[in-house]
Amino acid sequence: MIEPQSRFAELEEWLDVYDDNFQWVGRKTREAVHRDGDWHQTFDCWMVRRHPSPAVLFQRRSSNKLDYPGLWDTSVGGHVRAGESLCDASREIAEELGIVLPFADLVPLGLRLAAASTPTRIDREFQQIFLAEVNLRLEAFRPDAQEVSALTWMELNQVMDLFQGRRESLRLSVLETSGQSRTLTLRSSAFVPCRDRYYQRVCLAASRYLAGEQDLAI
Repeated sequence: MIEPQSRFAELEEWLDVYDDNFQWVGRKTREAVHRDGDWHQTFDCWMVRRHPSPAVLFQRRSSNKLDYPGLWDTSVGGHVRAGESLCDASREIAEELGIVLPFADLVPLGLRLAAASTPTRIDREFQQIFLAEVNLRLEAFRPDAQEVSALTWMELNQVMDLFQGRRESLRLSVLETSGQSRTLTLRSSAFVPCRDRYYQRVCLAASRYLAGEQDLAI
């Protein structure tokens, strides 16, 4: 049952709920949304750099996460809370990575529909995807250890090669949230699974952005 707006509870995380056509139908708690498999909005932002080589930032999800703990994923990702605008939802950047970026500096890449289920939850997301140019060393980020366990820059061409099967693994320098630097070898199985070539599409959009192209989309 969809909870009426008048019953919005500030002590719980509530989400706006949508029908299959992305029309707003009400609000429910996050727990209920994932229990019932309701469509809801999320905010994803990919950090991209130019120097010393074109690359995108990946985060390794904390082992505390309910979904895909310990796997590599989007630079920043989180739920759009009930009543929030996408500008409001960009707070996720500061919350997860410890840096502040003006919403006006983010480049919209479009809307992605993603659905997955486990024996205990159903997740249906309207993902609002953005790109942000951030030419920072890993040490400049201050990730939240409850959300993120490590960060790494991955060169665009290497990510494309990995997910297109032209290479078996990547050898990367990784900064863990504890502050320890490590070198890891990652295979495609170390990433959150995607059936729609999502990582390749993001890398292509990032390459086009760095080349000065406009009207980007994934």
